[in-house]
Amino acid sequence: MDDKLKSEFLQDERVFVAPVGIFNVPNLTMHEQMTYFVLRSYYSEKGKVDVPSYELIAKKGRMTSKQAIKAVEGLMQKGLINK
Repeated sequence: MDDKLKSEFLQDERVFVAPVGIFNVPNLTMHEQMTYFVLRSYYSEKGKVDVPSYELIAKKGRMTSKQAIKAVEGLMQKGLINK
């Protein structure tokens, strides 16, 4: 990554927090874990969630839309998110 791109990328000062316990959830796939992180990045301090589309989850999570859909379903089945 060139220096200009790095500086533009790092100027976004927004951060998010995710519980470290997500690393210990049994049988969590890498797509489910990444989807969880993408969804957490949309969580606001006021408790409201701006739910991204499957296409955006897929893009940010570096997966296909089909994998994003399956990951969301898996997270719901495991009780980590709800609709």
